[in-house]
Amino acid sequence: MTRFLAHILPLLVLGSAHAADIHDAPISETVNWVGIIIFLVIMVGGTVGFFWRIMQKDKKTKQDDQKLKA
Repeated sequence: MTRFLAHILPLLVLGSAHAADIHDAPISETVNWVGIIIFLVIMVGGTVGFFWRIMQKDKKTKQDDQKLKA
């Protein structure tokens, strides 16, 4: 671990020395609605798909348990 830190520490110091100053980006006057809609479709679709998959798997597990009991 000390050898790893001995190699990584100078690299971090060197990288921070050459880092550019951060300037605040200007506030956008327009909103990119296409990006927002795409994000919402992916986020909501992924969430719904995730819970649907969990419900299907739980349903299958309950059916398998019933078959084992019978």
